[in-house]
Amino acid sequence: MEFPISLNQERYVFSEKVTGNFYALPVSLRINGLLEIDRLKKGISFLLNKHEMLRCSIKVNDQAKYTNIIDPDIDFKLDMRSLKDANNEAICKEIEDYFFQKIDYTANELVKFQVLELSQNETIFTFSAHHTV
Repeated sequence: MEFPISLNQERYVFSEKVTGNFYALPVSLRINGLLEIDRLKKGISFLLNKHEMLRCSIKVNDQAKYTNIIDPDIDFKLDMRSLKDANNEAICKEIEDYFFQKIDYTANELVKFQVLELSQNETIFTFSAHHTV
């Protein structure tokens, strides 16, 4: 399915092209207790299947106009890292580095997810969405 991008999306795409900056909405959640990864993956999959905008990529069509293209079967990636022996500074650096990785709006990657395992009962779940979502 293909449809035109909104004026707001067009503004962000133009701004990224001109400035080289990218715009994302990062979120980081500390989870105390056992995190069931399979349930997390099912929840993310449910969310992506329910909301078409999270499965979009922005491409240039034959008329040289930007369009949203919805992927009916997106396969998301859940980055997992173990930081069991890391101090707070290293944990913050990992989260910051992850958030500053550019989100490629042309490659069905408007949302990305990461799990940082600090211990068996402590986890940090981070996700970042491109501002065009």
